[in-house]
Amino acid sequence: MTKYLTICAALALTGCGSFSHVVETYGDVRAEYHEFDNLSWRIMDNRELEQLVISASPGRAFGNGFAQGATLGLSGPVGDDEADFRAAAASFLAQPGRGCTITEGTRLQVGLYEYRYSCGA
Repeated sequence: MTKYLTICAALALTGCGSFSHVVETYGDVRAEYHEFDNLSWRIMDNRELEQLVISASPGRAFGNGFAQGATLGLSGPVGDDEADFRAAAASFLAQPGRGCTITEGTRLQVGLYEYRYSCGA
């Protein structure tokens, strides 16, 4: 049940074009939470494909959406600085026992990024 809720949450953040990609790539992947820079990040890591998708934790994502809505969208995307997502993903991949580095990244939707990575041999 939790797996399906996680997929639904990720899909709620993606556009229609990303729907099938997220399901195919991360449908069987368990979401993990990673603390970085005093913020909580939700990560779905497909180790077999060496790629992950990262978003703000659900509570933070809700708060960011509320802030954008409260300003009638004038604030622009809140909490969507790619450098923050990349740094959090890099920290996740650099954990002991991993030693992986990001090779490329793609913004799938506001607040949702995908990163490909490579791990040392």
